[in-house]
Amino acid sequence: MDGTLTIPQHDFDAIRKQLDIPMGADILAHIALRPLEAQTQAKQILFDWEHALAYSAKPDPDAANLLQLLSDKNIKMGVLTRNLTSLAHITLKAAGLDSFFSKNTILGRDIGVPKPDPDGIFRICKTLNQSPTQTVMVGDYIHDTQAGRLAGCLTILIDSLMNLGHPPCTDIRVQCLNELIGPLSDA
Repeated sequence: MDGTLTIPQHDFDAIRKQLDIPMGADILAHIALRPLEAQTQAKQILFDWEHALAYSAKPDPDAANLLQLLSDKNIKMGVLTRNLTSLAHITLKAAGLDSFFSKNTILGRDIGVPKPDPDGIFRICKTLNQSPTQTVMVGDYIHDTQAGRLAGCLTILIDSLMNLGHPPCTDIRVQCLNELIGPLSDA
């Protein structure tokens, strides 16, 4: 969601520093290794940070056009995020993109195992009565394409800075959502 459908605003290095997590470490995995009381405190700090950011979400410039095109073609869509589900709803509403998704196809880390585990993809596919092999996972980070690959989906990496390389779990790499609109318009 953040960095794919919305303009990225999460400073993950800053929250790592605040939570005393090594730079580059998986935030959720690192918190999960802590004793229960420390987990609870870290989760609250993470929630407060994510909650504040959710209300200021802005859509990616091409998100509404792409989602409308997909909707017009009756393509089923869902959102899988490492954020909390409730915050995903707030983010999508703030960005003006919530109308493109059913409430039960927006899943966060509190429902199932977070990406890169494919659990959320399987859950969304089941809700949509869709096979993962007929599904496309689009995201802006390696966790997205790893989850998609593990589920058996076609994977698209949105690499806005073109600095992530071409991970082996990525089928298609583009710089922005607009690069997907042209081919879909012609289909």
